[in-house]
Amino acid sequence: MSGAEIASPDGGGGPRPAGLTLRNIMEPDPCQIPLNSMEARMQASLFIARLLGPVFLVIGIALLTKPEAYRSLLREFVASAVSMYLAGFLGLVGGLALLLTHNLWVLDWRLVITLIGWISLLRGVTTILWPGSLAPVADWVLKHRSSFVVSAAIDLVVGLVLSYFGYSAA
Repeated sequence: MSGAEIASPDGGGGPRPAGLTLRNIMEPDPCQIPLNSMEARMQASLFIARLLGPVFLVIGIALLTKPEAYRSLLREFVASAVSMYLAGFLGLVGGLALLLTHNLWVLDWRLVITLIGWISLLRGVTTILWPGSLAPVADWVLKHRSSFVVSAAIDLVVGLVLSYFGYSAA
């Protein structure tokens, strides 16, 4: 074993795979670089855009192609306190996770991610603290058939923007 190699993790004494040396083990892990550097912030933005873009696209397509199924789902959701609490909890956790990694107030496409984080956080808090406040909103949405089309259009636009910037930057 040369001076640059170290013992394998299984204790077998054999060298590690080629290219892994003590020198590059001591270099900082890219996942541990503070998010105050421009490049690291952009990497976080790209990852989140690649994650959320397709999700918003699928939801938008589903709302357009199966609006009655989603009307029924909304009725059941509002009638279930457990579903409301779970959605509030997930919105709160998801919104906080987004904002802890991506609270960037910049005038470009990355602002969409920050806004999604804040909207998720606020919706989660509202749903947990005042679950009854969503029933009138749900009633309005169910009465206005165009609300599903508008929601689908918004989801599709957000999904296209995030997917475009997330995947075209690669």
